[in-house]
Amino acid sequence: MAKVNKVVAVVDDDPDTLDFLEEVLCSYVTVCFACSEDLLTWLAGGHLPELILSDVMMEDIDGYELCRQLKSSEKYAAIPVVLMSGMTADIDFRLAIESGADEYIEKPVRRKRLLEVLQNKLCEHCLLDDCPAPMNQESDSLKPCTGSD
Repeated sequence: MAKVNKVVAVVDDDPDTLDFLEEVLCSYVTVCFACSEDLLTWLAGGHLPELILSDVMMEDIDGYELCRQLKSSEKYAAIPVVLMSGMTADIDFRLAIESGADEYIEKPVRRKRLLEVLQNKLCEHCLLDDCPAPMNQESDSLKPCTGSD
């Protein structure tokens, strides 16, 4: 699978989840952070990802607050933010949307769902040069990356 030169910033305080997400997102340039403050520091250094994927339950700044901060900033407001959490109640989804999130994904994260959401959000924001039709479950582009990719 060819690498897409789009940067996805990933924030999650669980190392295993970060490893999993980095593997799933191997066709993107991924920059991983164990806390929201590290992401904010990186952004303040002049970096701009095409998309931010963040866990909701974080010890320093939770995903809802991170999203509110990003969406209230003129510099970062246009960056799509996808929140993910093991919390599955309707209120959690509503809180994500109210915080400004572009999408909410339930944990455990399903590989196909994550890739569909990311592709769709990047296409919606005109960030992919050639946006293919939405992925379906049989799509080759949804197969996991291997060392030979």
